[in-house]
Amino acid sequence: MKEYIETIKKAPIFKNFSEENIIKFLGCSKAKVKIYKKNEIIFLAGNLSENIGLIIEGVAHVIREDFWGNKTIVGELHENEIFGEVFAIQNIPLENTAIAKTTVKILLINTDLILNPCQEGYVFHDTILINLIMILAKKTMAMNRKLEHITKRNMKDKILSYLSRVSEKEKKKTFVIPYNRTELSEFLCVDRAALSKELSKLQKEGLINYKKNEFTLN
Repeated sequence: MKEYIETIKKAPIFKNFSEENIIKFLGCSKAKVKIYKKNEIIFLAGNLSENIGLIIEGVAHVIREDFWGNKTIVGELHENEIFGEVFAIQNIPLENTAIAKTTVKILLINTDLILNPCQEGYVFHDTILINLIMILAKKTMAMNRKLEHITKRNMKDKILSYLSRVSEKEKKKTFVIPYNRTELSEFLCVDRAALSKELSKLQKEGLINYKKNEFTLN
């Protein structure tokens, strides 16, 4: 575990923690590191999990699948981001599946110490609760931004809304998005073929230029 401590210290869930308290917390909560290969399922929708997942290395996708197998990318997870916390804390079945987009190293943190702190655990109990609240607030904002894109009335507006938001975040007109065409169609809840056709149309209209995942807004 100590080999990952420099990375773990940067995670928002451990903000305002000393290294000593992080090590103490991980020991008390019986945290463990697991490695998942590309496309391997980390958390499966419908299952119960008592763990919060923290990305130490790599990228994962959070996916929701409907009855007919249609997939929607709920979010993309990077180093030091957590997932599964809402369901683990409430002890309810997972609604989404987390899958490795690349080989990933995950720190699995048992929620029992958060919910029922031991005598030593009270030292950092309030701090981790505050950190979790801040993380959940940021996730709510991110979900609201996604709703802003997918509730647009047509595909053109969905695409431009998303690209505009990425450009605003990156503070530049040329940027690389984290999704390939299939993933972008799942994220925006549109048909892949129709998405490719609309992107080509937007380029012909001079609104955007793109090559693979690199886009420029004109």
